[in-house]
Amino acid sequence: MYHRRFKNRPGRKILNLQGRFSLIYTGGGSFVYTLPGKDHPIVRRIDFGGMKYRLSASAVLLAMIGFSGMGMWTSVGTASTRNGTEGGPVASISPAELEKKSEELKAKIITNTSTQKDGKIEYTVRPGDTLSEIAGMYRVLPASILSSSGLKRADDLQPGQKLTIPNRPGLMYRMKPGDSLAAVAQYYSVALEEIQNDNPELRDMDLIRPGTKVFLPNAKIPPPPPVWFRPAWGMLSSGFGWRPDPFNPGRLNMHTGFDIVMYYRPVLAARTGIVVYAGGMGSYGNAIVIEHGSGLKTLYAHLSSVRVRRGQEVVAGQEIAISGNTGLTTGPHLHFEVIQNGKPISPGLFVKF
Repeated sequence: MYHRRFKNRPGRKILNLQGRFSLIYTGGGSFVYTLPGKDHPIVRRIDFGGMKYRLSASAVLLAMIGFSGMGMWTSVGTASTRNGTEGGPVASISPAELEKKSEELKAKIITNTSTQKDGKIEYTVRPGDTLSEIAGMYRVLPASILSSSGLKRADDLQPGQKLTIPNRPGLMYRMKPGDSLAAVAQYYSVALEEIQNDNPELRDMDLIRPGTKVFLPNAKIPPPPPVWFRPAWGMLSSGFGWRPDPFNPGRLNMHTGFDIVMYYRPVLAARTGIVVYAGGMGSYGNAIVIEHGSGLKTLYAHLSSVRVRRGQEVVAGQEIAISGNTGLTTGPHLHFEVIQNGKPISPGLFVKF
């Protein structure tokens, strides 16, 4: 690191801490020290002949000699040996050597904490490790590590614990009573041929005992089922199906939803979705229709106040309206429908009342 202007000075003596500090004896009681700067090295002179520098210079010199252990003075700068033949190696190393040693150390650490055994990787948990970091390191799903290691939660990780990591993305599944491999493969979107190739120990694919672990290569964990909220709280006055027509005595009509008695109370979205209609709907009074995907929609009718607009995204449990008595009704209530592919179905299939 010492400044190049002193490179060819005869008889120079140099204390060089590679990349950090250089102290160069220039003769006559004078020294030059070099420090790294933002853009260029900082070069300063210390003159023992000047009284005002004597104390500070002596302190700096003694500190540097003590730090170096009296073993880094050389007459050849950063050469690896003193005078080319005698003396031990200089403590400082080049950036390239430092990088090489760092990579060797990293490889050693990785080797010591993970070993491959029986086609799977065994990893030793270190302090500070998290499941997501380990999963990212090996490019597998966190759920795959939990399943392979017999753990239920990521919080169960403890330093020194051994984890079993699949040597390819996938999921280790433990067969349960009543399971069939075909159903498990379909649920996780895995071909039976791939399962057979990765589990050669399975002799009969149709008869697998409960508790047997089966590796599912490239398994796709399906998203959790959608969350349904009860849209309102109150007495159920009319269910889904045929009933006496309240406006035409002696006749039956098909009631396409649930009627919930409630007096001007908040109405909640039963499931996350997009509002596709909000406004008047004839005998339904003020109404809201929310689309949820997969051909499902929900309808909320007889509202006194609508608090969403068309095109708005709502989440399950969000307040969307106030119940009321608009349209053709016999009293304040909420009419709630679930519509699948254009046809009303019983809301009781999704929401408990």
